[in-house]
Amino acid sequence: MVAWISHMNYSPIQLKTGKEASVGFRHPWVFSGAIENIPSNVQHGDLVNVVDRNERVIGTGTYSKTSSIAVRVFEFKETKIDGKWFVKKISEAFERRKIIIQKDTTAFRVVFGESDGIPGLIIDKYEDVIVFQIATMGMDRMRDEIIDAIKTVFSPQAIVERSDVSVRKEEKLEALTKIHHGKLDGVVSFKENGLSFVADILEGQKTGFFLDQKDLRKWLIEYAVNGSVLNLFSYSGGTGIAALKGGATHVHSVDSSAEALALCDDNAKLNKISKTKFTTEKSDAFDFLNTHQDSHYKTVIM
Repeated sequence: MVAWISHMNYSPIQLKTGKEASVGFRHPWVFSGAIENIPSNVQHGDLVNVVDRNERVIGTGTYSKTSSIAVRVFEFKETKIDGKWFVKKISEAFERRKIIIQKDTTAFRVVFGESDGIPGLIIDKYEDVIVFQIATMGMDRMRDEIIDAIKTVFSPQAIVERSDVSVRKEEKLEALTKIHHGKLDGVVSFKENGLSFVADILEGQKTGFFLDQKDLRKWLIEYAVNGSVLNLFSYSGGTGIAALKGGATHVHSVDSSAEALALCDDNAKLNKISKTKFTTEKSDAFDFLNTHQDSHYKTVIM
């Protein structure tokens, strides 16, 4: 057997024979059932090296004691994960986004977690404000490196953390919402596909706006059918406003949150949409469907 040697001093987690294939095919998750051996000194959230039956390093990532996803792989080789690594990975993700972002869009998701090779991290950009979200213990322990990398890549006016997702409970982490850099007064304004929006970054859902649904809203602008639209689980109304720009005659937005519907009204005003064409209703979506059996809507967005 080949002796295992680490240049990075990360403990080795050995996979069972035959379980190396998923890492070989560059899947970023190693499930607990695939692991043969975990050294006794490995702690929850530690950086580790994933090794095969010959003790050859085939990946570097973070270890979770509490999740069925035992290791989230950052690189499919032996790598030092530090501040410089975060700057490089975030910069690469930012360059990928800039290629496809239109000039009339000033807010978008920069880092999509595993899709950008940074498992457990999401980064959203609202003009000069950056919002990030951490989902795992491993990433949580590298918060300082992440914040420094964000400053280096974006030089933002403010950096906000919205790590209040339910998955953190599985990782034994508390919810956290915090301004780490700069100041933030109220909502932030931005543009997407030529439309104007505001987002409540500190109190709103997700990171303030569902930026990951940008392409859905673009599709609605290009292909929305004529006629009336029912927008269920509307949140702040972005999809409904996109449907109106695409040719819808009327949009009715339904959400159980009064705060979300207030943002609907704000966003409608920003885009000079009349109250007759854009209406809202505070209701649980399922209750609404149960009491509106004679629906006349041509399109339903959920």
